[in-house]
Amino acid sequence: MDNRLLQFLQLIDREYLSTSATYRPVDLARITTFFTLDVISSAAFGRSFGFLERNGDPFDYINQLRKMLPALMIFGVYPEAQKIARLPLVQRALPKASDAVGMGRVMG
Repeated sequence: MDNRLLQFLQLIDREYLSTSATYRPVDLARITTFFTLDVISSAAFGRSFGFLERNGDPFDYINQLRKMLPALMIFGVYPEAQKIARLPLVQRALPKASDAVGMGRVMG
């Protein structure tokens, strides 16, 4: 976590410090999300996904998560929906570790 915090501070230093001549606003929600995801990936997989390093979403994970969140909430709340998710036809539409972007990419 110390390394991720250092990367977070370096990102702010590198990209978002304003000067008297230049105003450089920071979207704190965006970069704290990057920090959180890099900390989680470091703890879970022994390496970060690289959100802070790139100052961006390298796998389009956040965008894909936004799109899928309503469905994830339904599957989490309703057991009947979980049964539907196990059907082969539905399984083909779900993220896979072989996906190039999004949640599947993170799974791989």
